[in-house]
Amino acid sequence: MMDIETIVALNKEAGNKAKRHGMKPTTFDEESRMCLEDGNIQPIRLINKLGNYVPRGWKRFNTNNFVDEWALPYSHKLLENGGLFVDSSGFGSSSEPALTISELVELMNVLLKNRSDLGFSIVSEGQFQLTIGVFECQN
Repeated sequence: MMDIETIVALNKEAGNKAKRHGMKPTTFDEESRMCLEDGNIQPIRLINKLGNYVPRGWKRFNTNNFVDEWALPYSHKLLENGGLFVDSSGFGSSSEPALTISELVELMNVLLKNRSDLGFSIVSEGQFQLTIGVFECQN
């Protein structure tokens, strides 16, 4: 298991790298959104890692503010800041606090149907779970 100091250091390193390379949250075109709707997880594999970096022109989007309005599934698994806490091992079950891959796909489909311009990025990564931050463009 990774200790919290290691996780914080890795996320900071990822943020520095993302900033150096001018990375932005991953957005999904219509074709990628259709793949997700069909249950194809390939577009999720393209989500980049920003760590603690928030690029200029973007801000975090708090999914919790839209739980009722958009009937977001698995809202009990959303983090306080609206982040998507995901099992990255592939062995998680729906009874655990982290979203399974199939739950993530279902949730992302609902988010993208309501706001196709949202971006996604890995903002924190541990040994068996990660947090995907949801972003909106401010431009």
